[in-house]
Amino acid sequence: MPRERDNQLAQVVKDIINSIGEEINRIIGESPRNFYTWLSFHSIPAMLSAAMETAKDNVKYKDEYKNIILADVLGRLDDIGDWGERYRRARRLVCEACRALERSSMRVLYAEFTFKSKALVGVSSGLGAHVFEVGISWDPILDLPVVRGSAIKGAVSGAIEAGLAEALGLGEALKKERWASQLRQELARASKEGQAALALFGSAGANGSIGAIHFLDAPIIRDDGRPPVEADVITPHYYEGGRPVERELDARPKPIAHLSIPEGSTILMLAAVPSRRLDEAIDAMVTLARSLGAQVEYDYDLGSAFKAVAINALMLAGVGARTGKGYGSLELDEQTYKTSCKGVCKRG
Repeated sequence: MPRERDNQLAQVVKDIINSIGEEINRIIGESPRNFYTWLSFHSIPAMLSAAMETAKDNVKYKDEYKNIILADVLGRLDDIGDWGERYRRARRLVCEACRALERSSMRVLYAEFTFKSKALVGVSSGLGAHVFEVGISWDPILDLPVVRGSAIKGAVSGAIEAGLAEALGLGEALKKERWASQLRQELARASKEGQAALALFGSAGANGSIGAIHFLDAPIIRDDGRPPVEADVITPHYYEGGRPVERELDARPKPIAHLSIPEGSTILMLAAVPSRRLDEAIDAMVTLARSLGAQVEYDYDLGSAFKAVAINALMLAGVGARTGKGYGSLELDEQTYKTSCKGVCKRG
């Protein structure tokens, strides 16, 4: 009897969720053209299914809706059809942001990077995370994926500080410091190079500081005009009951289907340094470059110093999740690297 009641409850839950899904589809129909809004509404049934922990077949229903939504997503991406215009709009927005920064007495740094592999950005809380367990950072206005400025800054500072810890012989324990802000504080106390990193990136906490360099959210576009995301799959390590499976015959892998950024996509990266902190920023970057063995092409030049430190660090580290598995590797398009808006807006 208890199992029969459980099955009846599960069927009732499934019927309710299906009804809600049908009503949502009726309301949104073929609109909106905004993919962010469409997926947010369209995935509500999957969210409800995952939340119904009392239904014994909850996992089954969640996987069922996940596969249905993934198929719908791929179809909707193709149906939208105006991705090329969205990419041009993103370039125009970056141009306007660049001009606004220059009008605010900021020195700008612009570069375009190409993903040499697939990429995952915003996996824990990005668009689709509540459905596919792997999300994508998404700008709801541009209706395009983005790399958050904080993620770019984290990738750059993390690579630099790991290199400093190695170069200064501060030991494995310090390199594996859990919080980046704590590592930065420790490096600052230990060396002038650490103080340079602190000046450049700032630190969090009650006694924190604002760094001299700022990274804006970077839109992700494709030159071929195709959709900005594609289907992907991750097969997690073999775990059962929270413990690793020791024998291959006992393994029951559960592949996770999700969305990812396609190889060959382009990041439009824009960074800025306040003019009043220009000398401080250049001094910090030159100090870091020397410590890390990087060559600054021209003495006391912002563009050369930024390229030697930040751009090289970003290409070394990659961006996003699973970089250790080959995701998120980047290559600089040398011709796009600019230290003024003139070249940026010419393309936009």
